[in-house]
Amino acid sequence: PPRTVPNHIDRPLYAKGKSEPREERVITYSAEELEQMGKTARLAREVLMEAGQLLKPGITTDSIDEFVHNALVSRGAYPSPLNYSGFPKSVCVSVNEVVCHG
Repeated sequence: PPRTVPNHIDRPLYAKGKSEPREERVITYSAEELEQMGKTARLAREVLMEAGQLLKPGITTDSIDEFVHNALVSRGAYPSPLNYSGFPKSVCVSVNEVVCHG
């Protein structure tokens, strides 16, 4: 079943079925925006490091996805892969270091 995100968490446009506008210029960010991006990156790193502790033979990719989803949502964050171009999961997981993008 699809994972849900509480309504109080902001969603990106793609999660609302809308496309992101394409920028044809160089984007300049304010100091506040850069600070927020840093906080977001630190939060993502923290959750991924915690998820890494789960990795062991026999764990399912769905279990990892559930953990990451819940960890992000509990911190008030939207899992960025979720619903991106229809992607149904909250994290991209590679089995045996096999990567497939298409």
